[in-house]
Amino acid sequence: TYESLNEDIAELTEGLIDPYYSEERIAEMTSNDYLQLVMMNLLYFKSNWINEFNEELNTDETFYGRDDETVVPMMHQEERIPYLEGDGFQAILLSYRNQADLLIVIPDEANDDESMWEAYQSVLEQEEEINNKTIALTLPKFESSGSFDLTNSLDAFDLSNFKEDLGETDFFTTQEETGLSQILQ
Repeated sequence: TYESLNEDIAELTEGLIDPYYSEERIAEMTSNDYLQLVMMNLLYFKSNWINEFNEELNTDETFYGRDDETVVPMMHQEERIPYLEGDGFQAILLSYRNQADLLIVIPDEANDDESMWEAYQSVLEQEEEINNKTIALTLPKFESSGSFDLTNSLDAFDLSNFKEDLGETDFFTTQEETGLSQILQ
């Protein structure tokens, strides 16, 4: 599963994040109860922004990619949000209603993948210094979707017993002796 996720993440980020999940990272996540919950949340995530973008403010504007520029719908808002400016980067946290956050890090110069990763690491090291600031924010409008067979993930999260028996529950079904044969995301 994590190899499939790595491929999709690399494709979506045009190789900026490749690989995201390593065998070591997976081992750390599966041995940590808190990180297991985070991983399960990654399997299904649906939430709205706390400060939602007003669709009426969307405009078509130029977005500057690595090698080219293109016109895309851009979202706008002016809000007081967590902001950090450091040596070589700017970062913001956009909060969701379910208490999750989207961390966006923009390096001053993104000449290569390494500078992008270094800017991200700098933010993580200075996270306690993030303060609220009123900013005019413009972001490209985006959607993300994918489809994955996550059946083997049960084993990684030590939930393999669910393959055999869901236990005494009518949450999923009223049928007796029901097990999971496949999980699709």
